[in-house]
Amino acid sequence: MTTKHIQKLNEAVYILRNFVELSAQLLPFLVELKYLKKPTSEDLEDKENIIDLYRNYQFDDDTSIQLMDSPVLALIHESFDTIVEEKSNKRISMNKVKKFMKEHDRLKHQWMKIDMN
Repeated sequence: MTTKHIQKLNEAVYILRNFVELSAQLLPFLVELKYLKKPTSEDLEDKENIIDLYRNYQFDDDTSIQLMDSPVLALIHESFDTIVEEKSNKRISMNKVKKFMKEHDRLKHQWMKIDMN
């Protein structure tokens, strides 16, 4: 493997890590926004911006398996799909997000160990 290949892999892992960290903030927030009883115009705009972000992301779910040995992208995808599904309720949405957050916590712990080396 060449240095250039290693550099590209490191960049991909960095981008993926940032997306996972962002998702750990945005997905629970999106659940809260979806189930607000009286959302403000700012709340509605935030909700639409988050939905647009996830609808436009182009990661293949297998990417995280290849780069991180984790199904985290599939969990993010499933969480988002459940949240925006019309028939979904807050409990079901939060259960999906909790599955993702559990994997996020595992990865975060793993990343901390790697960063310490």
